[in-house]
Amino acid sequence: WQQDFERQTPDTYFNWLQTQGFSELQALQIRWISKDMTGNDDYTERFYELFLNMQRQGPGDNALNLDILLHIENSVQIKSTLDIGCGTGAGTQFLVENLETDVTALDNAEIFLNKLTEWVKSNSLNDRVSIIDGSMLSPPFAEKRFDLIWSEGSAYIMGFNNALKTWKPLLRDHGYLFISEMCWLTDKPDSEPQRFWQDAYPDMSDVSTREQQAQQSGFKLVVSKTLPQSAWDRFHQDMRTQLKLL
Repeated sequence: WQQDFERQTPDTYFNWLQTQGFSELQALQIRWISKDMTGNDDYTERFYELFLNMQRQGPGDNALNLDILLHIENSVQIKSTLDIGCGTGAGTQFLVENLETDVTALDNAEIFLNKLTEWVKSNSLNDRVSIIDGSMLSPPFAEKRFDLIWSEGSAYIMGFNNALKTWKPLLRDHGYLFISEMCWLTDKPDSEPQRFWQDAYPDMSDVSTREQQAQQSGFKLVVSKTLPQSAWDRFHQDMRTQLKLL
């Protein structure tokens, strides 16, 4: 019943979860991590334990990210960046190492933020990195605060179009949004992955549709690239290693 509810009206389903007494974080966990919480009281604890020591909480590739940064004109003028849905900070670390920018790292998973805080302190980066425990659905920032918003694999949590609408006001004039999104690369997917993603991400679409939606939301497309297979291989190998350790 809940899967049908979410598939038909995902936003209403999410709001309903919160009316049942779940916090926003708990509602997101039920919606995206485990649709069946029955008999799985420690599921989310195990989930975070698995991802905590992974290099990334989702697939990504720094070589590709560097290539994308080359398409940004006057990247030296990027002085304020928001890493939204930062997790343990793979994106934050990349940004600090490759741009002369201050980074605000936002997430609502305290266990991930604690690990990022340790990294910031150990590298004496308190003057460049601010860590915020908050919601990406309603970011606690003034409008036109950032030159760059960085979102690696996090927009799907609130829906791609909703992310564009919610985050755009936070960008300064001529600011940039980096966003990675799960997309179909074929218009004829096999039945097994199609069934899987219908449950995991009912709103999943293709690349051209997402590009059109971004442009309709007032963005100008600078560059669009596909994550290499090697990024997925590293991510899944890291996950297998952590599962064995657990």
